[in-house]
Amino acid sequence: MLIFLCLLLVQLLVAGEANVLQRIVNGKLAKERQFPYVVQILIDAHNVTSLCGGSIIANNWVLTAAHCTENATSVSLIYGSIWRKEKPTKKLLAKDHVFPHPQYNNFGGSAINDIALIRTEWVEFSVRIQSIPLPTESRDGYNNFVGQWAFVAGWGALHNNGSASARLYWAKLQVIDESACRYRYGNNLEGILCARSDNEQQSACDGDSGGPLVHNKELIGVLSFGSKSGCEDGDPLGFADVSRYLGWIRHVSGVGNNYNLNVNKIIIKH
Repeated sequence: MLIFLCLLLVQLLVAGEANVLQRIVNGKLAKERQFPYVVQILIDAHNVTSLCGGSIIANNWVLTAAHCTENATSVSLIYGSIWRKEKPTKKLLAKDHVFPHPQYNNFGGSAINDIALIRTEWVEFSVRIQSIPLPTESRDGYNNFVGQWAFVAGWGALHNNGSASARLYWAKLQVIDESACRYRYGNNLEGILCARSDNEQQSACDGDSGGPLVHNKELIGVLSFGSKSGCEDGDPLGFADVSRYLGWIRHVSGVGNNYNLNVNKIIIKH
């Protein structure tokens, strides 16, 4: 199994067993304001800049994948555009703003608790910038989405060995039983949703890491991993199951509680 290592924008740095995965396969172009909660995240680590996606869950909090933020020194976020941009105006120091799940681990490509929060500057919402609700908390701690259809979106490359897409693309996936991912990738999985397209023609790939899986206008998953053999082989994708991390999200960010909006604000205007 392969975690979706972020698509490198400045230079290629892929270590160990990592194989680069390239694109949202056979996706559709996103329209303006179709995904106002999706943000581009540029991660600086060891003089290499890489691309991931993320989801706005509050005016100053974004949810993404923990593997996106590994070894990060700074992160930059770009809001409110379907066009990919490479020169954001503000960088946030990772040590002060990035909160990976404390039990996140990457065991030889297997993602455990692959979810992270980024505390951002305060962003005013508009028609182009909106938060997305978290899933409703169930009595047993997680929701069963098996059989449901959901959407994933990102700026991953459009062809093998290509660069990141200039436009935001999206694809439609169906949540399937977790056993399908365990059968394909092994049993060293925890807290995931497994999803694939019904005809195996649509998928998400490298550069889309950390992006949202959305069902019924709720953020149910964060893109984590896929097959190291590529994005067109029909293998399922793995997402961190957001419903299993609601308590941790509340603990770190306050989102999901009576979130206090009267905090000190540094406003970004768009």
